[in-house]
Amino acid sequence: MSRRPGSVDVDQIDWREGISDNIIVTGSLNVQGKVLSQAEEKINKKAISLDGSNDHVLSSDQDDFSFTNGSNDLPFSLSLWVYVGDISSDDGPFISKANFTTGGNEFIFKHANGKLQFFLYDNISSAAGDSIRTQAPSATLSDATWHHVVATYSGNGSQTGMKVYTDGSQTTSTQSQNGSYSRLRNTSTPVVIGATQDLANANRVFEDRIADCVVFNKELTSTEVAEIYNSGNVMNVRNHSAFANVVSWWKMGDDQDVEGSNGIRDYVSGYHATLTNGASIIDEAGLSSDKLDSLNTSTSGSLGIGIESPDEALHVYGNTKLEGPLILKERTYDPDDPAEGSTVLWMSNGNGSGDDGDILIKITAGGATKTVTLVDFSAS
Repeated sequence: MSRRPGSVDVDQIDWREGISDNIIVTGSLNVQGKVLSQAEEKINKKAISLDGSNDHVLSSDQDDFSFTNGSNDLPFSLSLWVYVGDISSDDGPFISKANFTTGGNEFIFKHANGKLQFFLYDNISSAAGDSIRTQAPSATLSDATWHHVVATYSGNGSQTGMKVYTDGSQTTSTQSQNGSYSRLRNTSTPVVIGATQDLANANRVFEDRIADCVVFNKELTSTEVAEIYNSGNVMNVRNHSAFANVVSWWKMGDDQDVEGSNGIRDYVSGYHATLTNGASIIDEAGLSSDKLDSLNTSTSGSLGIGIESPDEALHVYGNTKLEGPLILKERTYDPDDPAEGSTVLWMSNGNGSGDDGDILIKITAGGATKTVTLVDFSAS
């Protein structure tokens, strides 16, 4: 077989090894196993710049951000990439749901001169009031360096359930309780990245850069923390083993993010955030990142575009553009109920929901599933 410049001959490839060259195939190609084609584009090329004065990123209050069922605490975890130019002069929150002016306090994950601190509050107006906390006695952040930080909570109602991690490893920290902490409360305070809502003191505003912020509704294990640290590379969170437990994922400047109202997209739940008081999107070449997944097939034959592990026959991550018709064939039965936060579209033949020729959509949200007729064929 002749070889063109910049190509490899298929019969000379050891398919058990990764290949990075171009491949030209004349005739059929039968591959048994998984095929992964990776794009050159990085997952993360941007970050949010915060000046340490009053800049922050604001996401409105949602019940999903209050980790309580009204009687007991619930587990959760917070994950971010952070960059501090000078740890000796900075002392501020990475992410919070706290306002000491109104007393609407739930959690703060921050650092004080490079030492990680994680606080949970029983809805009090004083920083020294009813709370549980874990605080690192020494700095694990260093000057002018990107670090991955994680806070986890088991939901056990005690400081013993709180942990912090730096760059994939658990950080030694001291746990304590102030006052008579009972449980977290569901307040109306929004989630703020880079500050607390009240902006009252210098130690309630973060200075420098934050990227890729994720909120989970579970206590990440040490293995899961190491997985999302990803050996120091921002990962595609959709490929994380605990992705089903992600409440919100803000890429902090990448993908579809823009500087405007609700311009910092939440790529999971739609709880979009807004750059506030001068916070801005910047290019960030210094943060290592995985490359985007491009075209992948699973061992079951599923095809993924933009995602490494497709869980449907065709799984597309990202915006989809069609230049041509979308063809739906009649189904003889209704599709299964979609997962929470998902929809399914189909054409009925009259045996299931709808009449012959109707176009229907099934939506699952808030624990309920509803079927709606989009096109009533008989009435058209």
